[in-house]
Order: sequence, then C-alpha cells, then structure tokens
Amino acid sequence: MARISVQRGPGAVFLWVGVLLLGWAAAAWGQPPVKPLALGVKAPAADPEEVRKVYAPFVKILGQRLGQEVVLEPHGNTADLGRAVQAAEIDFLLLSPTDYLEVHAASGAEAIASKLNKGGTPYCQGTIVTRRDSGIESIADLKGKRFQFGPLGTFNKYWAALAALMGSGLDAQRDVEVSGYGEGCDGIADCVLRGESDAGVICDYSWDGWTDRAEGQRYVEELKVLGAGPRLRDDAVAVAPHLGPDQRHRLVNALLSLDGEDALLAPPLKAKGFAVGSDTDYDELRSLMQRLDG
Repeated sequence: MARISVQRGPGAVFLWVGVLLLGWAAAAWGQPPVKPLALGVKAPAADPEEVRKVYAPFVKILGQRLGQEVVLEPHGNTADLGRAVQAAEIDFLLLSPTDYLEVHAASGAEAIASKLNKGGTPYCQGTIVTRRDSGIESIADLKGKRFQFGPLGTFNKYWAALAALMGSGLDAQRDVEVSGYGEGCDGIADCVLRGESDAGVICDYSWDGWTDRAEGQRYVEELKVLGAGPRLRDDAVAVAPHLGPDQRHRLVNALLSLDGEDALLAPPLKAKGFAVGSDTDYDELRSLMQRLDG
C-alpha cells in the first residue's frame, strides 16, 4: 500500500499554530467571566447610590490591587447584611466593631483585617479627661459625677468610654450621670472645660494630636488624663464563609498594600490603612457587650 507523505514546510507550521490558538481561544471563551467581589457596608437611612459614590474611589483602587472588580452593596442594618452573607450575595464586609460582632453571630462572617485609625494603630482606647482643677484624681472618683460620652452607640467614644468606666469598677449605666453625647473629641473637651460635664471621653490619639496642634495646646494645658480603658480593636474587614482561602489571602494582601492616601479615598473610613486581624481580636469588646446585656 502506498504511504501518504505529509509535507512539513513553513506553511504547515503556521497552520498548526493557528489551530492551537483557535483552540485556546475557544477554551477561554468557554470560561465564565470572573464574578466581581461584593463589599457590604451598613448605611442606614442613606441613598444607596450616594453611598456608592462616596466609596467609589476606595472600591476602585481596592479592585485594582486585587486584580478583580469590587462592587459596593450598602444595606440599612446588620440583619440585612447577615442575610445577604448567608445568601452569598456579599463576599466581604467593612463594619464597625459592634456591627461586626452582630453580623458574625448571625452569618459566620469572620474578621481577617482591621482598620488603622488616625493614630496609625488598629486599636482604640477610651481616654478619660477632666479639668486640672476639678479635684478628681481617678476614673473611680467619677461615681456620681456628670460624664460626657461620644455619640450614642459609636465605638470609639461610647463603647470605649463604657469599657474605661467599667474597667475602673464603675457601673457605667448607674454610677455616672450622662450630661450629653458630644460629636467630636474637641467638642467633648469644650463641654468639660465649660463646666457642663465633670469629665468626658476622647480617643487616645486625640491627646497626642492636641500636643502637635497650636489650637490644641489649651486642652493639654487645662485638662488632665484620669486614665484609659482597655485596647479595643477598630473597624473590621470580614469575609463571608463561602470565600475560599486563596481569595481571602489575596484580599488581605490587597488591603495591606493600601496606604493612608488610598484608604482615605472613602471619607467614611477615616483610615490610615489596614492590619491583619482575626475574630479573637474582638473578644474584649464581645465580653464587654455580654456583660452589659447580662
């Protein structure tokens, strides 16, 4: 039987290369597109589209660092966020510490990173101040005194204040008289200086900030620090249970690559960056909330 001779000249080589390229293209076309990662945030009583606009620069640069598109999914409360995690509609979340504990309990979302605050650390301590001439020498001396908290329910100037008071043996709900819920550390300090409160809470990094600001010198000169509460972990980045180890690792690396300017692209973050975190980092706050509930 005569054998057929196959010609292996340059034309044949180009033909085979073309066939291979077409095969690779067909395989690629057959792959589903990479699904964007959905970032959940709590935005009560806010227009979702406005929230997306505020976070848009941060979401964009995080997606660039990840090499994967990120989309923002605002929800009005932690219950809705928990349900969205359970339904695999949200892949990861950015939450205040108290909101994180609620969503974690409801859905199993787990912290993998924490925000670096204005002081450059992932922790916050409620620092208690009073006037230098008040005659008050310790946090324990505040029993029966007027006290200025931060906004009700906020982490760094409400829960942190509760932790400081309770850490000194006071019943924060009975032993002090609430004189108000100030908006910012400067405002709380002003209330104390005006005599409207005997003492108040500021963020630990605010005192250092005052020493570096000319306009803050009067606070340093006229106030004194009575003490501070335990270090509480700041805002959490948590991942949904369905997110695999590889995606979690990539997300942590992307977050760690963000410097202060990147993170501050979204004003609500008030962050200088991120640090590696875990669920156990929030045990101190978890214990505090359980004590109050009990």
